[in-house]
Amino acid sequence: MRRALYEKYRTRYALRSTPYERLPSSVSDLFRIPLMVALVAEAYGTRKPGETGQRIPRELNYFKVFSALKRRKLADCKHLVPSG
Repeated sequence: MRRALYEKYRTRYALRSTPYERLPSSVSDLFRIPLMVALVAEAYGTRKPGETGQRIPRELNYFKVFSALKRRKLADCKHLVPSG
């Protein structure tokens, strides 16, 4: 199930990442929790047609995921509500 879920998110968010079987243990360990697959995809991927998301870091932990997700959400806010 984890492999199938990862592949769906990988495709949907255009992640530049390796196949599930070759993921480093720091990443596959996080993916034991399905919510983490979604958060990593949201943090490092893209939903914009024609764009490619970022590469998932080889060394990943909760702090890195939430830091990347925070940056992503702040950028989304700036795009949705421009200052001025």
